[in-house]
Amino acid sequence: MNTNHSNSIITFFRAIMTVVLMAFCMTTYATDQESDIFLDNGKKYDLYVNWGHPSPLQVLYIRTDTESPFRSYSTGNYRGHVATWQVSDSALYLVSVDSRFHFGGTGTYWPNDSTRIDTMAEPAFFGIQSLSGAAPGKDGSVFADWFSGVLEVTPTYQDLKNGTSEEWVRYLYFRNGKMWKDVTVLPKDWEKMKDFKKKYKKDPDLMEKYQMVYLNQCYLSYYLRSGLAHDQVIFGGHQGRFPTRDFRPMLLLLYDNDPLQFPFSWENFKKNGAPVCTWIIQNDSIFLTQVMLQSGLDLFEYEEESVKLSDLFRPERIVNKRVFAFWMNGEFVVEYGKEEEDMFGMKQMKVDRRQTITLDSGRVVKMEWSPSAFEE
Repeated sequence: MNTNHSNSIITFFRAIMTVVLMAFCMTTYATDQESDIFLDNGKKYDLYVNWGHPSPLQVLYIRTDTESPFRSYSTGNYRGHVATWQVSDSALYLVSVDSRFHFGGTGTYWPNDSTRIDTMAEPAFFGIQSLSGAAPGKDGSVFADWFSGVLEVTPTYQDLKNGTSEEWVRYLYFRNGKMWKDVTVLPKDWEKMKDFKKKYKKDPDLMEKYQMVYLNQCYLSYYLRSGLAHDQVIFGGHQGRFPTRDFRPMLLLLYDNDPLQFPFSWENFKKNGAPVCTWIIQNDSIFLTQVMLQSGLDLFEYEEESVKLSDLFRPERIVNKRVFAFWMNGEFVVEYGKEEEDMFGMKQMKVDRRQTITLDSGRVVKMEWSPSAFEE
């Protein structure tokens, strides 16, 4: 992670001041989500989860490109679970999962064989295991080697309400389940950051905290934009879109859904964002023609920056300014329609047609329309 260039400091400062305002706009239009639980020395803390900040358990299903077996049970918990986590020997472990609705991974919202549970169970109950196949601990905890990103730990609401804690934030950064950094930002640190440009050279500790806050903002931005953006596709002379895939940018299929393999992930402080792509399907093949990076924590506005195909692919892969998408496999839905403005002034597509295409190593092997799905 390259964070030592002094000419990037002002960029960091401006970014942090901006995202504070953006975060306020976000919460204005979206219900805050129920926190996960973080254990440390037997005490419980809140682990922040929100619309642009998935639970580490959600990241498991993103990484494996599978559907979560959990279903939303309230507007305050869209992910359908509350997970408990702890750090042991500098590694992240999933201790237990509390889910009020668990559908056994059937992949439908109201399956006939659904079961309702209202309990806290070990990860094995839900079939959760490490990607590496590491054996669970004696207490049933599972090494979360699928998780790379920032955990944001705070005192519980009750502790703050009772006055037994101040409003500190602890940031823990993980790469493949291993902790790389552990930084706590106190209320007094936020005050210092307001005058950061004058103080950072004399305060290495403040610089470390500042960098962690910025890293967290890049991480938040990546997942928020991944959950909002739609890739565009031209097929048969018509322009459509690929619907968002629950924090899964389509380009990340090239990188085994591992954001850290993507050159412009949150670790790239100079240039980062969620990849939003344009595709074209011709001669029963799909090609990538454009990649844009979207960043920002506002629901309505974002920054966009282009990425050259040559920054992602070897020259021989680029033919006629496009790349054959050999990595694309499985079923994908293409939506067609026209854009309309909603009550907030945001443009939304009014979908009137859907098409399912099946890809095998970038080749179209099956196409079918879905007229029964147009209940808009």
